[in-house]
Amino acid sequence: MRFGMALGWLLVAVGAWGQALLLPSSPVDASPGSGVVKAVTDLPLAEREARMEAEILRGNVPHFLRRLRAVSVTNVITGKTNIATFFATPDYLAVGSDDDYFLTPLRPETAQRIADALGCSLPTRAMVDAIYAAGDVKLEPHPMTARAPFPGG
Repeated sequence: MRFGMALGWLLVAVGAWGQALLLPSSPVDASPGSGVVKAVTDLPLAEREARMEAEILRGNVPHFLRRLRAVSVTNVITGKTNIATFFATPDYLAVGSDDDYFLTPLRPETAQRIADALGCSLPTRAMVDAIYAAGDVKLEPHPMTARAPFPGG
């Protein structure tokens, strides 16, 4: 299991109400990730973000991302052990199919709207650390900057 750890892309569902993202089924006419990248590469940022949000909310998300993974955290305060469990996507948020997907960078505002629509929240720094610690694969982070080119463009 590989857990994602980027603040703007990872969705966290707190509570035991479900262990899957509440998304519609993948649309029959859904574009693969490579098709979405081609369609948005030359768009202005606001239009690109709107397209990514629409694709995600209509269910154009790989099936492997829909099943959330449990992450447990423990702390001890004044001798009392506290344990909490939350559920996180197994990787960064993506658009497309299991075979052809695009890990999509999003502005915080867009990521928050998606999280709100799915009954999720964006993780805190402590949650990101716990997700990373729980993951089987540890990848070196490669932070994006505002000036970084859009992948594929």
